[in-house]
Amino acid sequence: MLQIKIATKRATVTLLTVMLLLLFTACGGSGTPSRTNASFNTTATPDTMSAAASTANTPENLDEAVAQLESSNTMRIYRSGTYSIRFSVTVSADDSNENSTSERYVCVDGGKSYEETTSESAEGERTIIMIYKDGLSYGFNVQERTYSVYEVPDGEQRNVGFDYIEKLQPSGFGSAVVAGMTLPYVEYIRTENGAIERWYLAGGELFAIETVQGKWHTVNVVTEVTETVPDGIFEVPAGYAEVSE
Repeated sequence: MLQIKIATKRATVTLLTVMLLLLFTACGGSGTPSRTNASFNTTATPDTMSAAASTANTPENLDEAVAQLESSNTMRIYRSGTYSIRFSVTVSADDSNENSTSERYVCVDGGKSYEETTSESAEGERTIIMIYKDGLSYGFNVQERTYSVYEVPDGEQRNVGFDYIEKLQPSGFGSAVVAGMTLPYVEYIRTENGAIERWYLAGGELFAIETVQGKWHTVNVVTEVTETVPDGIFEVPAGYAEVSE
């Protein structure tokens, strides 16, 4: 039987979440990634994206900018509630010249989500996996093949996948450099914490999401989007043992 942790485990849940967020990093730069959007059967390079961006219709106001973003296939998939998406992530801070990088894989199906983040460190490759379903958070130690289960307290239920779109308040639009390209964006404010997000378009599709919160800057570059999730992705993998924290 699953050992469910209750409110006394809030600090551990928070720590795991912070670790996961700080590992959402995109590399100290080994070139700009190309983008494959499997659900659309299209492949775009940075050069073709920049060309498409330069010839795209320039919105005249915020409503038009939001409408362009909402008309993309990527947003349609997000709002469908079932999808898989891969990101290359870079995290940097205002008080440091260094950044950290990782690869992030997210699967969402209704109220369930799977998040896998892989990064490199001095100790070698590290992978963090979190599964959220039925009001529970599952944290996996991939290296030790163990996992722990926590009950998420009322009021702290995790926003699954990109359902948090509904908590974004449009605040502006423009263009800026992201991943080495100048691209148009729509800027939002997260209503619950005041974080700023810029959603960048290239070739009519979502290319990256940049989040600024305090001194931290996180850039998630979309590398693949599909409208399906793998079978069994929300289940505990075979060979993992549950442990108490």
